[in-house]
Amino acid sequence: ARAAQLMETGLKQDPTNPLGLTYLASSFENLGNYPRAIRVYEKAIGMHVETDEIFSRLGKDYLRTHQLEKAVKAMQRASELNPTDLDNLSNLGAANLQLGHVADARKAFEAITAQSDRYAPAFNGLGLIAISQGDSDAALLNFRKAVEADPSEMEPLLNLAFLYKRSGQKQQALHCFQTFLQKAPRGRYGNLFLTSGRDRSSRPCIASRRFCRRRPGADTATSSRWCARPSGSCKAARELKSPQAGPSIYSAKYGDASRSLP
Repeated sequence: ARAAQLMETGLKQDPTNPLGLTYLASSFENLGNYPRAIRVYEKAIGMHVETDEIFSRLGKDYLRTHQLEKAVKAMQRASELNPTDLDNLSNLGAANLQLGHVADARKAFEAITAQSDRYAPAFNGLGLIAISQGDSDAALLNFRKAVEADPSEMEPLLNLAFLYKRSGQKQQALHCFQTFLQKAPRGRYGNLFLTSGRDRSSRPCIASRRFCRRRPGADTATSSRWCARPSGSCKAARELKSPQAGPSIYSAKYGDASRSLP
C-alpha cells in the first residue's frame, strides 16, 4: 500500500510516464487489487500511453477478473505491438479458446510454435483444440510435444493421461496419472484430490498402483472402471466426467486456468 501511495505521488509530477503507471498498477496487482490496477492501465491508455506491456498486463488483469472479451481485445493489441511476447500470445489463445473462438485460439498458439518448439502451453492449447474437433491423433501428438517441451507443466500431462484413458491405453494413462500425482502442487490442483467423505487425509483417489475395481452392484462415480468409490464421494471423479469443457480437459472454469498466468 505504501508503494502505491509513493507511485501516485510521483505520477502527479509526470502523469503520462509509462514506467511510473506500470509500477503503480503493478503495486496494486501485488496487493491483489486487480480492479484498481485495471483502472490505472485504462487511464494510461486514455492518455495515449500505449505500450505492449500495458496492454498485456491489462489483458491478464481482465482475465483475473473474468472479463474475457475485454481480455482478448487488450491482448490482441499487445500482440500487434509485440508479436514476440509468447506469454501474451498464450494467454490470448487460452481466452479465445474459453470463449469458443477456436480459429483465433489456433492462430495465437500457432504464432507461438512458429517462434519456439519448446513452449509447452502452446502445444497443450493445440491439443485441446484437436480434442474439441474430435481429432484424437492430433491431440495426442500435441500433448506429447507439450510434455516433452516442459515436463514440469502439469496440465498437458493430465490431458495426455485422460486421452490415454479414453482410448483404452490404461498402462500409459496410469503412468501419466502417477507422474502427475507425484509432481502436482496441491495448492493449484487441489480439486483433483479427495477431500470429502470419510477420508479427510486428502489422499488422491487415483494414486493407487492399479485400477480400482468396480464392486458388484456399486453405484460408481463414473461409467468406467476407473474409480469404485460411491457416487459423490470422489470429487475428482465428479469433475472429470466432461472432458471437453473449458481450457483444459478436467476443468470447465477459466478461473482455474488463470491461476497459472505467466
